[in-house]
Amino acid sequence: MNGDDTNLDQKFQLMMGKSILTVPDRNFEDRIMEKVMLAHSVKLLRSKSLKLSWLFLTLSAVLFPGGFLIFIHNANYTFTPFIDNALKTPVQVFIPAAVIIFAIIILIQVDNLLKLTFRQKSYY
Repeated sequence: MNGDDTNLDQKFQLMMGKSILTVPDRNFEDRIMEKVMLAHSVKLLRSKSLKLSWLFLTLSAVLFPGGFLIFIHNANYTFTPFIDNALKTPVQVFIPAAVIIFAIIILIQVDNLLKLTFRQKSYY
């Protein structure tokens, strides 16, 4: 019985001896902690940037159409007398084109922000 205990103790010591890790140099722990702190600060910066991106995208989606309509309403169209009689005002041409372009830009930006926001894998 006593021999079994010493045999088990020796096996345990042998297994524990194999699990010892050697540290490459003295600054190894400091370098690892610097990398962890850098990764954490990058994660916080990314989070802040995404929040600001969503804020400014929302503001531009709300404020740009209003500003565009005010500009169209107050604009003087004396430079377009050559347009056909069917198109009495340039508003009939410019507003649909501007709305389509604006909608495409907003949808592309929303898609990009959704991809960035819900990206699972972090490369930092």
